[in-house]
This record gives sequence, structure tokens and C-alpha cells, in this order.
Amino acid sequence: MAYRRVLCRFVAGMMLLPAFASGQAGSVTTGLTAPAAGYRLTISSTRSTTGTVSGALPSQQQTISLRILDGILRMDISADVNTSVRQGMYTLQDSRTGAMNFVDTTARQVMSMNAMAIPIEAQGGPEFVITDTASQVEDLGPGETVFGFATRKYRVSLRYEERYLGSSATIRTSSVATIHLSQEVAALDSAFGMFPDDMMPIFGRNTAGNPEAQLPALMKSIPKGFAMISDWEQRVNGSENEIISRQIRRVTDFARGGVLAAEMRVPAGYTTVDMNAMIQRSLNAAEGNPPPSLR
Repeated sequence: MAYRRVLCRFVAGMMLLPAFASGQAGSVTTGLTAPAAGYRLTISSTRSTTGTVSGALPSQQQTISLRILDGILRMDISADVNTSVRQGMYTLQDSRTGAMNFVDTTARQVMSMNAMAIPIEAQGGPEFVITDTASQVEDLGPGETVFGFATRKYRVSLRYEERYLGSSATIRTSSVATIHLSQEVAALDSAFGMFPDDMMPIFGRNTAGNPEAQLPALMKSIPKGFAMISDWEQRVNGSENEIISRQIRRVTDFARGGVLAAEMRVPAGYTTVDMNAMIQRSLNAAEGNPPPSLR
């Protein structure tokens, strides 16, 4: 399996991150902010999965804590997601530079990445292609008012197939999501646009394989906004297994101010792992190419 696909599944396992940030790690001025700086949100999340998924929990309830300040989003989770994503880890994303950092407070380690710089396919060609795509966005009118913010309700449906090259294996994926989008919230800070709403499978957003089959029309038709409520179901059918995932999220607290700049930066003294360099070295080794000189 190509390393990009492995990394994307790691990001998907976070349930919480867009997989396609770009740029290098940014920095934020240390110190305290003004009392009215930034935004603090709490999101209640319930997820259930049936079928065989390696390393995944069959069902889970999460409290997701978001802090947003000047284009930077920090996200903390209340419980382990899987063996790779554990309580005590948090993410920092910079909407201005595209920096993405996974901070592990237990290991005192930071995994830094630029997902857009990860090779889309190995030198031998794509691992799979996307075919038989179908999608629809329905405007269902005014949605719920959440913490004083008006929303508009949409239903998003998506279907596609992954056909693996050199193999007869085919995976069929379909999903349906109902979301309540607030354009007012999304306009408060650019970082609100970095939190995924799980309105479609992560591989439908930007998939290795044929770029013509990446559903650009669907992405353009989805209004820009922040999902105050989302209800998403995905079905993945392989040759021997069907996986059904359901996730419901709702903003349960929303407050202005109280965000500290010191909370929105990578802690000093942590070991940094450059995920892009690691993946490139692995791809070079797989192709029989020596890694570039470090001198």
C-alpha cells in the first residue's frame, strides 16, 4: 500500500482533520492574548462502525475541544481513537500557511507534515483509479438555529468505486450526510474552514488515481460554511466485507475569547518528526533510489 494512502488513513482516523493542508510549520507569538481573543467550541461526537476495520473501535463517543485564534485551529479529543491517535495528543493547523502538526504530549513528540507535498502516486503509477462516480447536493431550506447562529440544511450524497490496478479487487463506497451549515460562523476566522464535517468520505475529497474522477463538481457545489450539526453514514463494500460507519456531531458550546497564544503553538523541547521527508525516503527506498544527501 502506498505511503500516501497509509498517511491519509491515519488522518482519516483522526476523524477531525482535513487531509490536504499545505505549507511548512508556522509559529505563533507566545504569551497571553486579550480576554476577548479567539473562539472556543465544544463538539459532541458519536461514531459507530459495523464490519471489520483493523484497529478501529466499533463505537465511540467523543468530546472534541476546538480553540481558534488568528487563523490557527487547535483540536483536543477526550478519548483514544485508535492505537495511533490517543488522548493526550492534539493537532495544530494554520490556515494561513497550511502547517499541520500532531502533538503527542506523552511522547513529547511532534509529527509535522505538508499533505499536499506528499507524492500522489509512486513512480510506477497510481495504485488505483476512481470510477463510477455519482453525487448530489440538495438544499433543504433553513436549518436549526444553534447558539444564535442561523444555519441552512443540506443533504449530500456520494457514490464511487475504487478499482485496483493489476487486480480484480473493487471497493464500492457510498455516503449520505445531512448538515446544518452556518456561513456566519465560517466567516469569523479562516480556521473554521479547516475542521472537516465528514459530509463525505475523505478519499472522495482528493484521491490518488485519475484526477478527472475526483468529483470537483460536487466540491464546488457545496456552500461554504461551518457545520454546526452533521449526521453522516458511509457504506464501504469490498469483496468479503461491508463496513457501515455512522457519525453524528453537534456543537454543544460556543464562546468568544479566552484563547491563549501559548496554547496555539508547538511546545518547546519536543522532538520533531518530518513526515514528508520520512515518506519520501521510504518511496525512494521502494524504487531502489538512494535518499538525497543530508549534507
